[in-house]
Order: sequence, then C-alpha cells, then structure tokens
Amino acid sequence: MLRELFTEEVVSHSEAQNESLAVLASLLQERQSTNDASTIEIVFCEIWREAHTGGTIGTGGESWQAADLLNELTVHLASVCGRVHVRRSTTLWANYIHFFDDLYRNSKSLAVITFNYDMLVEQILDDLGLRFDYSTPVGIRFENSRRRQRLSRAGGQVSVMKLHGSANWGVCRGCTKSGRAPDLITAFEGAYTRTRRKRCPACESKTKFLDAGIIPPILGKAGEAQREKTVWEAARKTLSRAREIIVIGYSLPPSDTEAKSLLSEVRFLGRRPRIRIACGPGGAPSTYLDVFGNRFKDTGLYTEDLFSGWP
Repeated sequence: MLRELFTEEVVSHSEAQNESLAVLASLLQERQSTNDASTIEIVFCEIWREAHTGGTIGTGGESWQAADLLNELTVHLASVCGRVHVRRSTTLWANYIHFFDDLYRNSKSLAVITFNYDMLVEQILDDLGLRFDYSTPVGIRFENSRRRQRLSRAGGQVSVMKLHGSANWGVCRGCTKSGRAPDLITAFEGAYTRTRRKRCPACESKTKFLDAGIIPPILGKAGEAQREKTVWEAARKTLSRAREIIVIGYSLPPSDTEAKSLLSEVRFLGRRPRIRIACGPGGAPSTYLDVFGNRFKDTGLYTEDLFSGWP
C-alpha cells in the first residue's frame, strides 16, 4: 500500500538514498499536517509536476530539486514493489492460481488492468504457463528473447495493462528503436532499480541509462506520460468490449482523475457488463458511485476472501 511506503520495514528494503527518503517522508507529513486529505499519491503528483517544469519542492524550511526527489521516489517504488511476492507453498498462492486459471478458462479473452507497480500478476501467469503481453507491440519490448519469440510466434493469451507503469520497466527516452512511440520501454524479468543501471538493449545507447518506468496517479490527462498512452488506449478499448468487470482492492482515490475518467466510460456503454467490486467489508468508496452509478455489485469482500471463495 502506498500509505506504508515510509514505514521502517519498507524503507529497509529500499535502494533509494536515505536522505531523500527522509525528505519525502517529511514532505508527506508536512502536507498531511495542513491537509487531512493529502496522500502519497497527491504528493507524488506534486513532485512529478514540479520536476517536469524544473521546479523545487520545499519542506522543513529547505528547498530540494523536484527532479532529484522524483528520481529517488521512483527508485524507492521500483525496489520495494519489485520485492512483492507470495510464497508458492501457501494457500493464498493456490487461491490466486485458481482464480486466474478459472477466469482464463471461462473467458473468451482475459485482460488485467492494474494500477499497481508490482509483478505479482506476471508471476501468477508464468506459473500457469500463460503467455502475457503488455497490451501493445508499440513502445514496449521484453528483454527476454524467449518471451519475445513466443509472443511473435503465437501471440499473447492474456493482456496485462499497467497504467501507472511497472517496477520492471526501464524507459529509453526518445529511443531510435521505439517506432511510433515517443519512448521505448524495456520489460525486464525482475525489478529495474538503481543497482541494475542498464542501457537500452534495443538502441544500445552509450550516453544514457534507462529511467524507471513508474508514473504517479496523474492529476490530468494520461497524455502527460506519453510513453504509457498506448496502454491507456488499449485499456479503454478493452473496457468498451468487456462482458464482465471485476475490480479488486482499488480504492479509486479522488486524485486519480484519469482512472475515474477511464472507468466512467463503462457507465455510458450501450452494453451493460456485469460489474463486481471487492474493496473489503467497509464497502466500495463513494467514488465508485460516481463512475458506475448503481450498476455494480459490492461484494464486501477482501481480495483474499474473494479468491478463496471463487467458484
């Protein structure tokens, strides 16, 4: 959870600089002291905007270059989210496998749209032996040649659309091999973090390393992050064709206006897909009423309970 990003346990696994982590934690605490509604998502957006206009961020009476803080924050997110996994010997893992296997077997097509940075879904699909892609051949390339060859021969069986990027993505900005995309994303087998410091395997640039492929829940249009634009477009098309939509564990924060816009389109489709939401016993946040109206069923279940009781 993003709200746990600066706990002692999480920070102990981070590859970001300790000084920067302290500044980021102080910034979040300072913003929350003046605005109860402030979250790490909102702070992330603030840093993102300032960094892309050459601005600074003030906290504790000092100013910090937003670009430096953004770099350290993305390193932090990639390193801690890249560690997320479930032990394969557990009941929870077995439930995850059963859930995805049943969805795949009983769907004409299966797509996963996620706002998470971790690679848990990819791990599950690998265990099931299902070929997955990141929804578009434009602008995203697997480093693993075996994956590329399998997709080239037989195509993907499941599309995974990671709208806020992924811990295993490295971005080559303005890559000469990106085709129609402005940048080229390389999808690695593991998290792309500072210790990896890879150059683009496509253009083999000698002058720059890849950037982390993570973006915040942007306040505005997805076009602010052009490299993810094709993924958002694929998600919109997928939702427009969906017969069933299952929303799992996503709180749909007010700051994520583009996500709200994306989901709101479902409400106005000619077809009426079945919509189920699992956000825990507390129920779905009110933002879901804004986007779906009364067209969804609130299961009142935690993710683990949904999976364990799945038919």
